[in-house]
Amino acid sequence: MTRPRQSRGSLAAKGLTPLLDCLFLMLIALLALSESKSDRRAELVHVDLPAVEPTEARASASDPSLLVRLTLDADSRLRLGADGALLATRAQLDEALASALPDALPEEVVVELLADPDARHGVAVELLEHLRTRGFARVRLLAVGSRDAGDPFGASHDEGAR
Repeated sequence: MTRPRQSRGSLAAKGLTPLLDCLFLMLIALLALSESKSDRRAELVHVDLPAVEPTEARASASDPSLLVRLTLDADSRLRLGADGALLATRAQLDEALASALPDALPEEVVVELLADPDARHGVAVELLEHLRTRGFARVRLLAVGSRDAGDPFGASHDEGAR
C-alpha cells in the first residue's frame, strides 16, 4: 500500500491563508466605503449670549410695569426684587412671576437678573435656561459691582492662577 504524499509546511498555514484573504478584502471595502474625518463639514452653531451691562448704564424699559428684577445673592439664593421673598424652587419662581405680571405675555416682559459676583455660575445659567423655556426672550444679566475695581475678573482672589 502506498502512502499518500504529505505536503511540506504546516496544516495551520493552509487554513489561515483564505481567512487572511477575506479579512484584507473586508478591510479594503470598509476603508473605501467609510467617510473620512476630513470630509466632515463643521456645523456653525449660533449662540445668543445674554448681554451683560453695568447696573448704572442700563436703560429702563419703556413700560415700568413690564420690568421684573430678580436678585441672585452671594449665596446663590434667588429673590424677586432686592428685598422680595426667597424663591427656592422653579415653581415658586413661576408663581411669583405670574402674580407680578398677571396679564402680560412673557415676550413683552423685560427680566433683569442682578447677580452677585460670588454667586455660583451654574445657578445663573439654570435660571436663564428656565426663563428661556418659559418664553421670556428679553432677559438682561446685570453686573452688580466687582470685587476689586483694578481686577474685574477676580484673578487676585484665585491663588491657583499664579
